[in-house]
Amino acid sequence: MKRHFRYLCALTGATLCLANPLFADKPANNGKPENPGNSANAGQSSSEASSYQAIEASIAKDQKNLQAEAMDEKAKLNASLLAEVRQRDGFNAQSRQALDKYLKANGNSWKNVAPLPPGLQRKAESGAALPSGWQKKLVLGSVIPNDIYDHARKLPKDVYDSIQHPEGTEDVLIEDQLYRIAKKNREIIDIFNHAP
Repeated sequence: MKRHFRYLCALTGATLCLANPLFADKPANNGKPENPGNSANAGQSSSEASSYQAIEASIAKDQKNLQAEAMDEKAKLNASLLAEVRQRDGFNAQSRQALDKYLKANGNSWKNVAPLPPGLQRKAESGAALPSGWQKKLVLGSVIPNDIYDHARKLPKDVYDSIQHPEGTEDVLIEDQLYRIAKKNREIIDIFNHAP
């Protein structure tokens, strides 16, 4: 009898151990994909999706703001560097006075005192002109394109000798405007605007 009792206890214990997963709480989806028709799960997934979209939108907005701030900082730095270079290598007050005086004595126009070189003179006579909108391209800090630089001419020697020339710079006339540029890359350092 003892033997049967032990056997019965072992059998009952094994049955309870094996049956335990049958009585355990089951997950809502039972390991299967969510049923879109289940309203409780649909509400939860749509709120998760909208929360995810809100986070994505917030991240995209932050990225745009950071890019805008970086561009602003870069523009401020470039403007600061350009102002420093212009102050160091641009036309100083003495040069500006000498240039103004020279132009006033010569009809207030560079065209009167600085004739075109022979090659450019032939181009001008044949009707070859500067590309349209060239004035808008030539601003402080920009690089003079080849097609515009081809129309540049040098200052007359007497006025050239009367102004200072920082090392690595060149003064060129394009139409009736005087530019001081960096020799290595033709970046515009300063523009001389004559006040008649």
